Amino acid sequence: MKNGARFLRRSVFALACAAAFLAGASRQASAEPAGSRIAAHYRKHHDFESLQKLLAHLPLGLSRKAVEALLGKPTYCPVPDQCYYHSDRVSDAGVAITLVIEYRVYYLDDRDPKSTGRIESLMLGPVGE
Repeated sequence: MKNGARFLRRSVFALACAAAFLAGASRQASAEPAGSRIAAHYRKHHDFESLQKLLAHLPLGLSRKAVEALLGKPTYCPVPDQCYYHSDRVSDAGVAITLVIEYRVYYLDDRDPKSTGRIESLMLGPVGE
């Protein structure tokens, strides 16, 4: 019986240690958001590969503030709710491959577009402006 109690105490101790380890790992993972290293690389180099990988971290509905925290300030915004993030790659025609993010809703009738401050659409491709 004595060995059984010792085994039980050791098992409980091992489980408590494992739970503490997992809790610490979880806190560390949440302190570094998914894609943060890729985003830092894009902000420094504006490379196509990083920008392409970051598309997975830009869901529709994401706030503009969150986008700018991830990608940095846009390269160019031709209108207030449309922003461009250039990459280092160009198309065969020599046009920059760019991420275009729209923060507005377009209507099919004659209403003006409505600013939402959230990603409504995005496109990665050649933009010749």
